[in-house]
Amino acid sequence: MKKKILSFKKQNPRTALLFQILFSICIFCLLFYFLPLSDIWNSIQLISFNIWISVFILFVLIHVIGALKWRILIRLGKANLSVREAIRFYFAGLFANLFLPSLVGGDIVRAGMAMRSGRRKTGIIFGSLLDRLIDVFSLFLLVVCAGGLTHRKLINKTEHVITIAFIAFLLIAGGISFSLVFSPSKRIPKKIRFKIQRIRLGFRKLFKEPYYAVTGLCLSLIIQSGFVMINTIIGKAMGITLAYKVWFLTWPLAKISAMLPLSFCGFGIREAAFAGLLQPFGIRLSLAVAQSVVWETVIIAGGIFGGILWKFLRKNIHN
Repeated sequence: MKKKILSFKKQNPRTALLFQILFSICIFCLLFYFLPLSDIWNSIQLISFNIWISVFILFVLIHVIGALKWRILIRLGKANLSVREAIRFYFAGLFANLFLPSLVGGDIVRAGMAMRSGRRKTGIIFGSLLDRLIDVFSLFLLVVCAGGLTHRKLINKTEHVITIAFIAFLLIAGGISFSLVFSPSKRIPKKIRFKIQRIRLGFRKLFKEPYYAVTGLCLSLIIQSGFVMINTIIGKAMGITLAYKVWFLTWPLAKISAMLPLSFCGFGIREAAFAGLLQPFGIRLSLAVAQSVVWETVIIAGGIFGGILWKFLRKNIHN
């Protein structure tokens, strides 16, 4: 009986991965079935090679800023990395995102590589966790600000839903942070007490040195805003004429929805969510899906470039 349970636990991650892949395929099949393929393809062809390569270069440069942000945050835990190492590990994680089932898979890969290099494990773990939390927080911040600016264009009081979601996020994040920092150690199981205590010390240090959090948040806002602007370039080339505030509302919401562990790397959910969010603003579903498909090609190309860069920097280090 125990062997069966253990074998099920081992197979369970594979089952989850297979489910996510099938879920993404099903969403794409439904989108392409109900939407005119010719319209989607014609919209994609409006993107010239010069526009696509410019968007790709901007995508890579923004991720370089992301690598520097990650380096700053892990320094909070005394886990120092050189700029070269931070970029190498970060882009290795970007490459790993193409094969791992969730968007945080790359975070685990880059953290694991950094820890293997002999850096402080707790500092790497805490800095990577803080990096992801700040990114999510900056997305919610952009949504709330843009939602306030576009409230007259929104239907059925959507801005209130957004505000409530943001407040709920703040309460949850604040509650978790408070429990890690101030919760008595006796309430924590012995097996994870030591690790939690070290992470708690990191949070305490964060409150004492808010420079890291403020710097990380500012860089994250620049990064996420950069991604929004890249998508506006793609959208305008396709004929999507929307105010920037609408882009800053809809695109972060689509990205947040893609973080749900239902599809493979968010594929399918991002397209469906973005199309649904743009429809109230008069944008055809097929046009919105086409824009998202082009964005996916940039993500895939960026991941492949990340793998090449990781290999190149690794060879130079060994040489």
